[in-house]
Amino acid sequence: MPEEGQRNYHIGYAKAVFDSLFDNLDEALEESWKPGASITRYGRRWHLTKIVDETDDLYFGRIGFVTDHEVSTLRFDQAIQDFVFGDAPSGYVVPFAIRKADGVIAYQLYPGIVRETTFTGAMTDLLNNASENYIWRIESFVEIREFQEWLAETPAITRFDLTLERPNPNYAGRPRIEEMVEEVRVETLRLVGKAIEGESVNLNADYFQQALDHVIYHEYGKAKLRGVDTDGEESVWEKIRGVVGRVASRRVFHAPGPVEAPEDILSFAMAEAPTNGALAEPVADGDEAY
Repeated sequence: MPEEGQRNYHIGYAKAVFDSLFDNLDEALEESWKPGASITRYGRRWHLTKIVDETDDLYFGRIGFVTDHEVSTLRFDQAIQDFVFGDAPSGYVVPFAIRKADGVIAYQLYPGIVRETTFTGAMTDLLNNASENYIWRIESFVEIREFQEWLAETPAITRFDLTLERPNPNYAGRPRIEEMVEEVRVETLRLVGKAIEGESVNLNADYFQQALDHVIYHEYGKAKLRGVDTDGEESVWEKIRGVVGRVASRRVFHAPGPVEAPEDILSFAMAEAPTNGALAEPVADGDEAY
């Protein structure tokens, strides 16, 4: 928990990757970073600012959205290519820093609102929106984490999303999963759930245990579980077939300051960025809603 007068700055990590005959990141960013670029995702209109600051190693910028159906005092000013605040912001600004040498990005998260896939999806679309010679992908860094290890650190599970695949050869020890898949006569079956407010999903429920066993230990499907860790912070664990479980790389920094992470926080966070961490597999559309 932060001390009095301090904030929790949640920082995520990603990497900008592009496909092109050329491999100069500076040139690719110069062509693709168009101040004022905007796209719409899941009903939100996202904007990209100008490069608001620059050091020898880093570019600093912002993306953000204003929710159209709310009374807005946060708007994007085309004249100055930046966000302008009023007294009651109705959107979110996501400051970020990108390292010139390798495209590693440190950016601000807003738990429950701007998650890893929110940023990577929006940033990918904003860069591709104005680029003619490059195809961009913004990919999150992830850390390997076994399920039981993650569970020990995450006492409250708030959401789950499990995709169950028809097994080969059998459902040994998982009769309830066999009943669901075979009676419905499907190749895959998706189970999505949200815990009652203030409670945790019951991991001991028979159906749920068999579903986790089917996906995690028998490798028939994929799983995403969202919870609250022992520090009260949001945590997401993912498992896809043939790949070990992982969590997104993120850090929390405690410091006084405004709502949006200032440049010194992003610079400090960049010093702790993964150097050779794994990158997440692309996430299908619709994940953000989860």
